[in-house]
Amino acid sequence: TIIQNRYRLLRKLGRGSFGEVWAAHDDVADVDVAVKVYVALDDNGIEEFREEFRNVSTLIHTNILRPEHYDVYGSRPFLVMPLCRGSVEGQAGGMSEPELWHFIRDVSSGLAYLHGHEILHRDIKPDNILINSDGDYVISDFGISTRMRSTMRRSSMRQNKDADISGTIAYMAPEMFTKSPSAVKATDIWALGATLYELMTGELLFFGRGGVVQLNGAELPELPVSYSQDLRDTVMSCLSLDPWSRPTASELSEYAVSKLKGENPPQPWKDRLHHPSDPSPVPNKKRWINTVFFVLFTIS
Repeated sequence: TIIQNRYRLLRKLGRGSFGEVWAAHDDVADVDVAVKVYVALDDNGIEEFREEFRNVSTLIHTNILRPEHYDVYGSRPFLVMPLCRGSVEGQAGGMSEPELWHFIRDVSSGLAYLHGHEILHRDIKPDNILINSDGDYVISDFGISTRMRSTMRRSSMRQNKDADISGTIAYMAPEMFTKSPSAVKATDIWALGATLYELMTGELLFFGRGGVVQLNGAELPELPVSYSQDLRDTVMSCLSLDPWSRPTASELSEYAVSKLKGENPPQPWKDRLHHPSDPSPVPNKKRWINTVFFVLFTIS
């Protein structure tokens, strides 16, 4: 299949809820590329998608996979991107500790850049972390808003009644299962923690049921002792129930850089105090109880 008289689709690399990714050849530029073809949208959906492409087209960072071209084939929007070696999904359970620190450094650096531009990814998972030609890790599928995801989800359900739209639940943070779900930057960090858990164990955290299990009181399972305590502590911190107890992307990136240099710095996010003004969607019960006792003691 050749789309727009230019991109020759060679082989399917993957399929998700919202479309397919193909290895392709750009017959005009004579280079190999990746083409992601999304579900069919109406005119309003296509214009919404075009606007989101405009918003991310100027973003440039080593660890994000920036789309290079946007177009529409029939009623299906598609993006053209550099062709990578593949995703990290196939490395689950077999990644060494040095490579995991490399992974943390790259992905958290890309996330720090996106968060610095007030962009939440909302779908960090092994499928969306790719390995580029230099062997570095890059984030794909960023900059898609909640509204756009809802539009594509509805379209996918209309076109395919058997469409699986639950794939990201396994990486969805506890705060997304509350009465008033609200994504924050730390939501991406929990998803990164769930991804790291999978890379270290070869298993989905909480059997793929996501953060709702943790929200309902389940304890985090232990990580393999073959990994260092520092690495295990880092992953567990990413998976903290309280979003504000999780490390920031910048903190993770800087810490991973130090570890790759053979240094052993303290983890800057440890013992971080929770500021009362932080609008945490998952309050820390112990901290809340201690605050109540302090107020009652002061009044008495």
